[in-house]
Amino acid sequence: MRLFLGILIISLLFLVGCTINIEPDYDTNNYEKEIELYVSPIEDSNIEFREKGVEIIQDCPTNDKACQVSAIYQYVLDNYQYYSDPRRDEFVQDPYQTVFVGGGDCEDLTILLNSYLENVGIETYIVLTDNHAYSLACGVDAEELGMYNEKIRNEQINNYLLENPQFIEEDGAIYLFTTEEETISLDPGFIKYIGHDGEELVDPYPLLTIKYQISSDLPLNVYIVPSYEDFSSFSESSSFSSYETCNSYSLFKKSDECGPLDKNGGLIIENTDLENDATIDYKIDFYYSVFYSKFTYSSNLTITSYILNGENCVVLDPTVENGYAGYDGNLEGEKTAINSITHEYFLLE
Repeated sequence: MRLFLGILIISLLFLVGCTINIEPDYDTNNYEKEIELYVSPIEDSNIEFREKGVEIIQDCPTNDKACQVSAIYQYVLDNYQYYSDPRRDEFVQDPYQTVFVGGGDCEDLTILLNSYLENVGIETYIVLTDNHAYSLACGVDAEELGMYNEKIRNEQINNYLLENPQFIEEDGAIYLFTTEEETISLDPGFIKYIGHDGEELVDPYPLLTIKYQISSDLPLNVYIVPSYEDFSSFSESSSFSSYETCNSYSLFKKSDECGPLDKNGGLIIENTDLENDATIDYKIDFYYSVFYSKFTYSSNLTITSYILNGENCVVLDPTVENGYAGYDGNLEGEKTAINSITHEYFLLE
């Protein structure tokens, strides 16, 4: 029996890059002219973007900036795609063009995000590096934002599990889940294998845990083995491999588990009675752990922020697939934050 593993795609954090053609020169007016290309398209006082922004945050408590930032960031993340610029030139879209196209590259999405935020009263910066752009939203409590991130992740998990019943959540982790359940009659001295071929497990499902419930009217031996090949060796009275600490002998009824295992193996049931058929009820559950446990969830959602002019400003990167407010891709090199309205700029450390 071979299990073909699907791909769980909603948890991966993937950072896309784009080209920002500026060279920081803090002693000349030239730099200010260059950054104007990226800051001037931001709509900071616009009734259309204000109307949409208010619609997005309508369920947030009054003056709850963490909720407002979370809602607007998630809206942009969910509704706009990353598209590269035309090959010939650096092409900076205004927010109307990004809405019309349904996406843009990093600076286009950041300009749109800042336009929504500014129009509901949240101070923003656009951060430029040599190959990326993203936003800072200020006046936001990081701890409160973390609570909204957790709420969003809970909703994402619950929705995904409803749509994909082959996945389950247990103890803060997500598993691909399959089960085998049957009542059988096993001939005297015979064995039965329930499991898979024994292929090496790889990402995104690198480990297997086998959980079983077995009851019988005659004593049984149970062996957890790495592969069907070990079952074949056993049936030929040849030496075979098993996970010795997981094996059980002379049992009539037992519930147990074995794992995590790095082979897609299974379980052998042996009727030790050489004269009588054994009537056996079994339920075998195969739990394949998802590499990104709980979508890098809860306390692992580190929020990156900077203090600018006495305000706490959190990172918002609208190009991170399935990201979260506060996620920082640990970009290297110089990072320059430019205020969306005053155009005051800072070199981030």
